[in-house]
Amino acid sequence: MQHHPGAARARLHDYSLSILLLAGGVAALSWAVPVQGPLLGSVLLLMLLVLRLHRQRRELQSRLADLAVRDEDTGLLNRNGFSERADHLLAMHQRSDLPLVAICARVRAGESGSASPEALRALAGIVGRRLRVTDLLGRVREDELALLLVDADGAQADRVMARVAEEFRAWAARGAPGCELEIGLVPVMAQHWRCDQLLRRGEQVLDRPRSRAPLAASLSAG
Repeated sequence: MQHHPGAARARLHDYSLSILLLAGGVAALSWAVPVQGPLLGSVLLLMLLVLRLHRQRRELQSRLADLAVRDEDTGLLNRNGFSERADHLLAMHQRSDLPLVAICARVRAGESGSASPEALRALAGIVGRRLRVTDLLGRVREDELALLLVDADGAQADRVMARVAEEFRAWAARGAPGCELEIGLVPVMAQHWRCDQLLRRGEQVLDRPRSRAPLAASLSAG
């Protein structure tokens, strides 16, 4: 089930208004009338309702914050969410020589067509199955995913790319024969202080003619 930010914000506003009205009513009732007997029970019920609404409001706030960094089509981090977390990993890489390597993958429909949502979701699922807890995966462009492998080297990244390409090729053969995958290795260099720099480098890698990119092994699903 997809949650849309606009609907979540509307519900958050409703919760906030309900909490204010109920809290105000409880306070007014407690001040105006001696609270005892059945009235005490009513006041306590109102207070419990206020607490419940407050808890639901906090949960909705947390969900809304998550929606702000999630891609609705794939459920992955969107570019903003990915960049925020990647910047933190890149800073750790600079301070402690944390081994990092990036993989960028782009889906193409034939020579020039844009990728279908189904193809991108398929790729997200394939890459996601190879994800470790420490790794970072996100949708960084309309047709492109980025993966940051933590504490990994080029050889490990090559194995991941080979498996992803193989699985995507099998998926495309079953129902999307014109769909192609371009996938490339992007070593994290000392000058990559920001995620945007790394993603620009990844786009350059994917744009290379395949014959000129042996390290970044651009692989086709066809």
